[in-house]
Amino acid sequence: MARIDTPEAGVIKQRATELATVRDKYRDRAREYAKVTLPYLLPEVEETDSVEFQNDYNTEGAKLVNAAANTYVQTLFPSGRSFIRFQMEEEDFKELEKQGESKAQVETLFATVERNFRQRFEVVGSRVAALEALKQLIVTGNVLVHKMPEKRTNTYAIDEFMVLRGLDGTLEEIITVDKKFIASLDEELRANVLSEMKVEEDDVETVVELYTWIRRGSEGDRDMWYVDQAVESIPVGEQQTFKTDALPWIPVMWQRTRREMYGRGLVEEHYGSFWTLSILTEAMAIGCVSLADIKYLVRPGSLVNVEELNSSASGSYHYGEADDINAISTDRQRDIILIKDVIEVYKRHLAEVFMYLPGTMRDAERVTAEENRLRARSLEKAHGGVYSTLADTFQRPYALLLLDEMGVGNLDTDGVKLVITTGQDALSRGNENDNINHWLSDLAGLGQVPEPVLRGIKIIDFAKKTAAGRDVDYSAIVMSEQEMQQAAQAQQQQQEQAVAGQELAKKADPEQLAAAMQQGRG
Repeated sequence: MARIDTPEAGVIKQRATELATVRDKYRDRAREYAKVTLPYLLPEVEETDSVEFQNDYNTEGAKLVNAAANTYVQTLFPSGRSFIRFQMEEEDFKELEKQGESKAQVETLFATVERNFRQRFEVVGSRVAALEALKQLIVTGNVLVHKMPEKRTNTYAIDEFMVLRGLDGTLEEIITVDKKFIASLDEELRANVLSEMKVEEDDVETVVELYTWIRRGSEGDRDMWYVDQAVESIPVGEQQTFKTDALPWIPVMWQRTRREMYGRGLVEEHYGSFWTLSILTEAMAIGCVSLADIKYLVRPGSLVNVEELNSSASGSYHYGEADDINAISTDRQRDIILIKDVIEVYKRHLAEVFMYLPGTMRDAERVTAEENRLRARSLEKAHGGVYSTLADTFQRPYALLLLDEMGVGNLDTDGVKLVITTGQDALSRGNENDNINHWLSDLAGLGQVPEPVLRGIKIIDFAKKTAAGRDVDYSAIVMSEQEMQQAAQAQQQQQEQAVAGQELAKKADPEQLAAAMQQGRG
């Protein structure tokens, strides 16, 4: 891999056309997924000002995608605490201690940087961009996050960028396409673009395309990213270079299949359920409309005057028989009830898939908060693989960009490891807490053992064995024998001092004791 030269006129636009051939297949499918969830994420038309994005008979897809996106953002980027943590090996701490810096000082410094990082994350609007990115990932399976230096973060939908990957998933190229008004260009560039496009100069609303081409190359023995831009076919600006871990464009996928350039979203995995739900909802809506359209039949030869009956007041009298008029009955109520029951089955299934807890709760009086908590935990565990993927492909690269803006040096070179502490790691900590609670329940069960049997049980050995069975680190939470002896001695000394104080108080003269108390108050 060698250094990459600046491309000639027309090359970037031609390359974008080539890469779009593969991208368009994923884009077209993604538009179908957006129709049953959030159509505005991937509209079919560019001019969306006068378009109403409601293409389905139900809003279940929109509700589930919004709920899942917010759940992921709260889990991956929790408010109130940083989603990163710095770690160092004990050997590195010992080296610092030799240089006069204690472990406590270093950890205090880490905590300060983590706190400043959390503030930086909120200031540059990262949470809004993360929510937009998660919606795109869930529906379309792909998104490109662009962290502009010292500015807010933008996201690109799948119809706004193209990528090229190797068979092993290694990213080789990215091309983004931005729309710009020609009037926003500088005078010389605008004149060149107008000449190429053969557009009248006074047409200020003309839109042109700005292409950004990012390619992997090398400079000496280091891999680098080379960035070139062009407006239509005309190259603009100087070529930029970025280190491999400092590229401000981050392509993220929900799930990637081997040998594919783009990812697959969560909606695609369950599109059949969304499609069926859409068909059934439409059928129920039309059926209910037909039931509401009430018609009556009048017996031929009846004395009833239909026009007079329609225009008469309530409580009026008319000639005729009771059987002269009958309502048309379609007997469709059973069909509507059956369709409604099937719809509820699909809604519960999709609610579980998209971690929408209210849609999965049992409608019963004895549903406890613990049951709901366990259900929520199980839903999160089902998405554990996605947490790991996003931690590696989204959270870590984005964190490195923010740290670089803050002036934090190369972490790996300095012996500091950056650890993502949310997502799968947070679930692991939750599992550890569950294991400890289960272990404590095992110990509490000893209270139900008969006294003769309990006397024969080795309590400490029992605690160690059950802790090992629950995958609990016994030594980390239980005092050692030496620590228990020290605690017992300290407690005994406190008791002896208390007894000695009581004996001294009994022997003291009441007048002297009162004088001493008065002196103490003074």
